[in-house]
Amino acid sequence: MTVIANFWPVGTCISFQNFSKSMKLILIAFILLLLAVPVYGQKTAEDFFNEGLALNNQGKLDDAIKCYDEAIRLDPNYAEPWNNKGNALMNPGVGSLDDAIKCFDEAIRLDNNYTTAWYNKGVALMNQGKLDDAIKCYDEAIRLDPNYDLAWIYKGVALMNQGKYDEAIKACEEAIGLGPNYDLAWIYKGDALDDQGKYDEAIYAYNQANSIDPMWRALMVNEGNSHYNAGEYVAAIRYYDEAIKQDSKDKYAWYNKAMALRMLHRDSEAKSAYTKARELGYNGTMTLMEMTA
Repeated sequence: MTVIANFWPVGTCISFQNFSKSMKLILIAFILLLLAVPVYGQKTAEDFFNEGLALNNQGKLDDAIKCYDEAIRLDPNYAEPWNNKGNALMNPGVGSLDDAIKCFDEAIRLDNNYTTAWYNKGVALMNQGKLDDAIKCYDEAIRLDPNYDLAWIYKGVALMNQGKYDEAIKACEEAIGLGPNYDLAWIYKGDALDDQGKYDEAIYAYNQANSIDPMWRALMVNEGNSHYNAGEYVAAIRYYDEAIKQDSKDKYAWYNKAMALRMLHRDSEAKSAYTKARELGYNGTMTLMEMTA
């Protein structure tokens, strides 16, 4: 029978005194490396989740989902990766709303008090047109956190899409009460008021949004265009005037106002507004007003 001898003969006493100084250093480094490998070479579920967050922020959604999946594999009871995977899947070209909702449901199953997952499920359902179900999710998020401003705002949007304008306005006002500088809440409140024909109140709401973030001035022109296309020329002019009040050099607001005035046969006012638009650089197609100027 062949016997394989031990590397060190029996009875041999291993002592660092038998090694040179350089050999001692090499041996110590080798031992430390062996001890370090199990600690630093193995990622945890949290490591993969955080890596997924970083990739998500870089717009690398497919790679982020792979990290979330790995976090879930390592810890099946980890609710956060399910929620974040659902968020990523809601993006066009990445996944489907049905798959996203399944992820949110799993996150909620693991943590029924997961406020953000309830809110995100509501967003997905609203995008599917399931407004009643979406509102239930927003209500649950609000029950868990009455200060959840986005849940209040998008509950308002869902109610507005159902034609429940008074309820929608109340929901937006709840969000405004939580943070008066929340421009988005003012915008949707303005939309609900506009749909009710309360144009002056709508303009006030849009002005509040614009005072917070001037980019919303363009909404005045857009709202005016919506009324113009609906044949509501007087209402359209209100919005164009408001846009002009905020920026007197808005050539598109002046031009669109001219078009609305002409539809009301207020020709001299229309010509004046059109002339102003041309002075500011509007160079659109020739119109009857210009040819008869």
